[in-house]
Amino acid sequence: MKSNMNEKEYEEIKKDEELKDRELFGEKELEQEHKDLKIEKELDPMKRL
Repeated sequence: MKSNMNEKEYEEIKKDEELKDRELFGEKELEQEHKDLKIEKELDPMKRL
């Protein structure tokens, strides 16, 4: 029974870590998109020259 609870705890911790990883990846991806848009806006006037 004790090992069974340890497995459940392990699975819960694993799911929490995966969720945190996905959230962190999502935040980094959004930051990168924001940077890309900023660069694109800066370069857009140069295209008109």
